[in-house]
Amino acid sequence: MTPHVSIVLPCRNQADHLGRLLPEYLQALGDTSFELIVVPNASTDDTRAIAVDAARRDERIRVVDNPAD
Repeated sequence: MTPHVSIVLPCRNQADHLGRLLPEYLQALGDTSFELIVVPNASTDDTRAIAVDAARRDERIRVVDNPAD
């Protein structure tokens, strides 16, 4: 199914917050047709790993890397 809405969540070094907020965010959105695109923006902490783990558990989440220049 093609999502009706794409939400882009740029973040950098937000592992402390992302792990806690992603489940709350997804629950708040419920079953609406959307995709959440998480962009870890060259994070040096566990931000990317947390996003990838969330994407494995929820098909509505995608991780798009934005490497450092």
